[in-house]
Amino acid sequence: MIRNVIIISGIAMALAACAGPEERPEDHIPDWVADPQSQVSDGLAATQCVPASEQFSIDRNEAVALTRQAMAAQIEVSVESMDETYQQQTRTADGEAVSGSTFQSVSRQLTDQTLSGLRVARTGYETINERRQLCTMLVMGESTMRQLFDDILAASERPVAAQDEAVLWEQFRHSMAREEMDRALERRRGGE
Repeated sequence: MIRNVIIISGIAMALAACAGPEERPEDHIPDWVADPQSQVSDGLAATQCVPASEQFSIDRNEAVALTRQAMAAQIEVSVESMDETYQQQTRTADGEAVSGSTFQSVSRQLTDQTLSGLRVARTGYETINERRQLCTMLVMGESTMRQLFDDILAASERPVAAQDEAVLWEQFRHSMAREEMDRALERRRGGE
């Protein structure tokens, strides 16, 4: 009898080991949180979550502030990339070295102004890693992105030919999307 119990226990443990880790539905990160860029057809989206404290206003303010910081960081990466592209084009055109600080210094103030005017597109409680979180999504539409880009160019007071401006605009847009995709992939890997 004891031998049968040991054999049955061994078989049960082997079958349990073959089954792999159990997926819990509460560990699933919703698409709107994990990959906010997939939720918008054009423009830029960012999300952040904070542990729910049952103080909705405080949690929402914290989540919105973190979301704005995440979006500002993405814009900063795009501005650096745009500045690098501008420097390469300038060096190619006339062989002179240029300073990289102009785009970056004017972009911070303009980015802060732009982000403070945006509205939260989505807010909701989600259970992530068995913990209740309040998540927010902030969306910057294509026209707002274009206005920010134009304002950065104008404030930098750098001469930019029309064809160079088109290249810089594409660089600005694509580096933002690439950065967001990289972050979404990183979040998904971390959540698995």
